Amino acid sequence: EREMKKIFLMHSTLIVSLLLASCAMAATPTVTPTLTPMPAAHVMPPITEVAVTPLPTLTPIAVMTPTRGPTPTPLPEARIFVACESAKVVDVWQGFPARKVGEVKVGEYPHNISASNNGKYVATALRNDGTIAVIDAAAIKEIARIPVGTTPHDLAWAPDDSLLYVTHEFQTYFSIIDTKTWKLLKHVDVKFAQHDIAISFDGSELWFTMNHYRGILVLDRETLKVKKELTGFANGAHDLTLIPERDEVFVTSSGFIETSSDANPFVLVFDTKTYKLKDSKPMGFYPFHSVKKFRDGFFLEPNLPTFWLSDRGLGGVLEIDIAERKVITQLKTGKSPFHMSAGPGGLIYVANHDDSTVSVVDTKKRVVVETIKVAKDPHGVVVVPAP
Repeated sequence: EREMKKIFLMHSTLIVSLLLASCAMAATPTVTPTLTPMPAAHVMPPITEVAVTPLPTLTPIAVMTPTRGPTPTPLPEARIFVACESAKVVDVWQGFPARKVGEVKVGEYPHNISASNNGKYVATALRNDGTIAVIDAAAIKEIARIPVGTTPHDLAWAPDDSLLYVTHEFQTYFSIIDTKTWKLLKHVDVKFAQHDIAISFDGSELWFTMNHYRGILVLDRETLKVKKELTGFANGAHDLTLIPERDEVFVTSSGFIETSSDANPFVLVFDTKTYKLKDSKPMGFYPFHSVKKFRDGFFLEPNLPTFWLSDRGLGGVLEIDIAERKVITQLKTGKSPFHMSAGPGGLIYVANHDDSTVSVVDTKKRVVVETIKVAKDPHGVVVVPAP
């Protein structure tokens, strides 16, 4: 009963407390917060019309048509004929890079080779047959075989292509062929066996080297009379390069050699008007052959300050400064380079006999740009435009 009274008192006290708290809250007044009025909205001023000055009328820009420099003339495609001694053929290639386009079987020991000035015919001396084989350059076909006598060696065409001149290594005469009939016209005796031949740029003179007689021989081409005979050179005479702009001829010295000690580096320089010796200088190790007008120079550019010689001993080619008479470039091409021919765009083609290759040299960049594997033992090479 006591416990019940305690609980009753506790609950009563709690109820009284709650009632007092409620009354107190009801007696407290409610506070209403004061609101700050919003500022008046900004009124935009009236827009004033302004007179607009029109832009000036622009002159339309003319549309420029792009202009170009002159279109470079494309290089003609070249056809390359290579006289290959042991193979008894003339190998025929074309283009750059070169591709083989034919082969002409010609006979014993095709040696030097030469192209007509119109590019239509190629002739090669068959050294062991005593004949000249004539090839139609477009058809790649032999069209004539001309007996001329023993050991024919070098060939050159008259400026009008009416005659073909042939030297003989072991005969005292040279041969003249009529190209209209492809018949031997005559033998001309000059008392000396000849090696290589060059025709003066004006066509008036025939120049021969006399390998075994260590000299040069000059004939009037019209009369066939000897104008000058020079023999007994201390260093021999193998090939010659005419420089008409300077009235000079460069003569390489080495002839047939058995050992390297027989090779001679000296190149002689003569005045072509007085026939006087002007200079004698070593150039390379065994300077040999150059490109010639009327033989293998269809693409030969005129008035150049330099010319190129093959150097059999060094296995390459030499660029010769004409005025300074010295070697300014030396390039390796292959073993025993013999003859060379000019190609389009400053190219020269070099027959490397012991490698059975032909090197293509860019003379402007002074670098070998291609090596062509040809038939065995190439000696002569000539380049004409492809048909």
